[in-house]
Amino acid sequence: MGKILIGIVALLFLAGGAGSYVFFLAEAADEAQPAEVVRRPAPAFVPMDPLTLSAIRADGVRGLVGFRIVLELADGRSPLEVKQWMPRFEDAFVTELASLLAVDWPGGGPIDFDIARARLLRESERVIGIGVVANVLFEQVQVRIL
Repeated sequence: MGKILIGIVALLFLAGGAGSYVFFLAEAADEAQPAEVVRRPAPAFVPMDPLTLSAIRADGVRGLVGFRIVLELADGRSPLEVKQWMPRFEDAFVTELASLLAVDWPGGGPIDFDIARARLLRESERVIGIGVVANVLFEQVQVRIL
């Protein structure tokens, strides 16, 4: 009789353990499944023609600064949509960069790139509208001190 009682108690422990696994851990394992990966389309980039500007300060021309700028387009935007506006982009960017090159930046650098990127992005929104250009990238900057 004692062995039967021990067997029944052991069987109840095993059944309880299996039941708690199903109730608690199986639900957690289902929740831990990775969500379906949403792939974004590859970003489109539109390179601009190189821009060369004079760094003019109060004491005259300090040097020349060349920029290679690339426009990163928002998802779903076509490079063809932006290329037709390129003359206006170049005009707006030259005006904005020339005004930034006239500032004496702390540390003696030719330009503050964070401020320049923000202002060029704002200019791109003014030229073509909000939501077309996602970012303005400085691919290359060359400074020639005179």
